[in-house]
Amino acid sequence: MELISNFLRKIKINNIFITIFFALLYAFSFSPYNFFIGGIIAFIYVFYLYDKKRSLFHIYLFFFISYIIQISWLLNVRRFSNDLFFLGFFLMVSVLAFFNFLPFYIGNKLNFNLYKISFLWIISEYIRQFSILSFPWLFLGYMLNFSNIFLQTSDLWGIWGISLFLFLFLSGLYYSIFKFSRSHLYITLFIFTFFLIYGIYREYIWTISEEKSLNVAVLQPNIPQEKKWKRNFKDSTYIIFNSLIDKTKSKTKKNINFILWPETASPSYLFYTRYDYLKVKNIVRKSQTYNIIGALRLKNEKDDYKYYNSLFVFDKNFKLIDYYDKVILVPFGEYVPFSHILGFLNKFHLGISNFSSGDKEKLLRFNNINISPLICFEAIFPFYNRLKVKKGANFIITVSNDAWFGKNEIYQHFDMARLRAIETRRYLIRSGNVGISAIVDYKGKVIKSIPPYVRDVLIGEVKLISYNSIYTKYGDFIFYISLIFSIFFLFKSIIKGELLNNEKN
Repeated sequence: MELISNFLRKIKINNIFITIFFALLYAFSFSPYNFFIGGIIAFIYVFYLYDKKRSLFHIYLFFFISYIIQISWLLNVRRFSNDLFFLGFFLMVSVLAFFNFLPFYIGNKLNFNLYKISFLWIISEYIRQFSILSFPWLFLGYMLNFSNIFLQTSDLWGIWGISLFLFLFLSGLYYSIFKFSRSHLYITLFIFTFFLIYGIYREYIWTISEEKSLNVAVLQPNIPQEKKWKRNFKDSTYIIFNSLIDKTKSKTKKNINFILWPETASPSYLFYTRYDYLKVKNIVRKSQTYNIIGALRLKNEKDDYKYYNSLFVFDKNFKLIDYYDKVILVPFGEYVPFSHILGFLNKFHLGISNFSSGDKEKLLRFNNINISPLICFEAIFPFYNRLKVKKGANFIITVSNDAWFGKNEIYQHFDMARLRAIETRRYLIRSGNVGISAIVDYKGKVIKSIPPYVRDVLIGEVKLISYNSIYTKYGDFIFYISLIFSIFFLFKSIIKGELLNNEKN
């Protein structure tokens, strides 16, 4: 600790290259690298900048650079986009960095210590998922993805509780190093010990007893994005799925309850293109079981066309049993916010269509099974999955097509989705076009998986669970606690005159 303290005191703290170095450490603390120690050191640097009243610009620069690295996989979309892509990318990074910078800026104005800023941090993370950007990617708590044990407390308070207590832990660690205070060290040790003991208990001792289980097959076709939507590749697409059904049958003699296909597995508006409809119909009938298939849906109401990114449930005779339309759409990818008012925003569109949003919190139901369906982007919204589980979902399915982005995004997306299983204590089944396809148990353990960019079938068992975690029952109470504390500290600062004095200074 003394070495870190002396190092930070000696370096030229206002050197931009030093800030960039620590930003890189922070970026690599998340998936797929999970260099957690680097993240700790990087955040201590940010705390040092704040605590010693150094340049707030460097704090913003820190988060700006780290986000460029963390979501650099978005640059792979450039080949499918327009000339304004880079402008859109840097605007996005700027906004994400602003959300992380804002708690420190407000804290500086109100003369808050780091413990008080932790509550502002949670508010900032929480509102980011509802902002115009609506991109809740890599919250602070996801730094703990390196250890399944430390993620187990998410069944108490979701990702928000993990982010809050990690921020408090890092604050206590910082003050222990620079204030040499035992009380701060005790806070750090208490948080670490609680997370460790609770995690070990939940991971290795605690179990949920459920009698009913299903045998499922998960398809990973591994179709490149460059070929996926080309008409002359459609035959190849359905040949691939045909071969995966054959492989499913050859792999097991067990009765498969359903087969899960990835997002937009059929590259079509399934019920409006006869060719695709007949191809999928033949494959489903060949499988002789239920199939959950990703495809597009077109709805025509008096020449008012609406487009949906959907999941369809078919029985073995290709009778449509149920369907689900994606609700949470990717801004500037699947729709353009306010484009009906500000038409020029359509120039920033990076996707393939302007989709409509489906019915909120809808479950997929068949054979007395209730499923929480999450299409791609929806898997990173904790509140959305929680609402579905609270409505009675027995397990989670998530489908995705990450072929747009590259391997780093695939690992990040999967690790965030995996936390939904722990938060709600449900099995999670994931089918990705290029990966990662997997079965994850209610403790977040990956039971079986197919690595990225491999064409294969995964067959495994999923248990139906009715148990409700504390997070499932009570939701995002950590946000409301953070909001109450922040308001309290704000009024306390105003009464003391700290805000006014700070502005004068």
